Amino acid sequence: MEKRLLRKQVHVEGCEIFYWDGGSPREADPILFLHGWGVTAEPYRETLESLSQSYRVIAPDLPGFGDSGSTHADLTYADYARLFTRFLNQLGLERSHVIGHSLGGGIAVTLAVSEPSRISSLVLTDSTGVPTDSFIQTLLWRILVEMPAQILTTGPKVQYFVDVPQAFFQNLLFRAPNVAYALWLALETDLRPLLGKITAPTLLVWGENDLTTPLKSGQQFYQNIPEVELAVVAGAYHELSLALAEKFTPIVLKFLAKIENSSNQNLSVV
Repeated sequence: MEKRLLRKQVHVEGCEIFYWDGGSPREADPILFLHGWGVTAEPYRETLESLSQSYRVIAPDLPGFGDSGSTHADLTYADYARLFTRFLNQLGLERSHVIGHSLGGGIAVTLAVSEPSRISSLVLTDSTGVPTDSFIQTLLWRILVEMPAQILTTGPKVQYFVDVPQAFFQNLLFRAPNVAYALWLALETDLRPLLGKITAPTLLVWGENDLTTPLKSGQQFYQNIPEVELAVVAGAYHELSLALAEKFTPIVLKFLAKIENSSNQNLSVV
């Protein structure tokens, strides 16, 4: 696969945002990809490179994670949405398809509600937004059960054995307050009141065996978002979008193609 992504940076609201950028030169709205809690955009490179064969892809390290700076540790979903609105402004992008995984999904929901005219479509994969029954239990299940099970399911992929641990421990070592607060935000903030306000066509992609944001959470998203589709990936866990690019990417590309075709059919020639 041809590698199309380059590392770039831009100054937004007093901090430097580092991001991957590149992809297909064809005329189409780009993809803004927002990664999940505790890591950076780097572990998603296989997925990002695959998407970039068809679209321009922009994948930032979230403010306060990886190389990206942050003015304070306790950013809310609304803070993230405001930052990424200004990020898109800095890049001169009027509209984009937004893909969000886990914490990034919660940010994407908030962005879609606050800036509806700028969202061409929304893809939420194993998103946060429905509070967990037990914060500690969810964390323990993730560490002791889900992550080992994901490794057994996907095999010895570099994302799990190198990229994810490297990104996580870098954040934990240098950005511990950000990591801790973002975990609380991801698992405890209720975004369900926002779901009915989403106007963009939305695709939910969920791992059947997700223990962090379980499928029952995805079903609540499905019941409350007006224009929505749900794709459940058998045998997959929470890291579906980074560990199983070969399953995740075709689902997303099929959805985006349908959105593009629908938009083209609605254009009138005068």
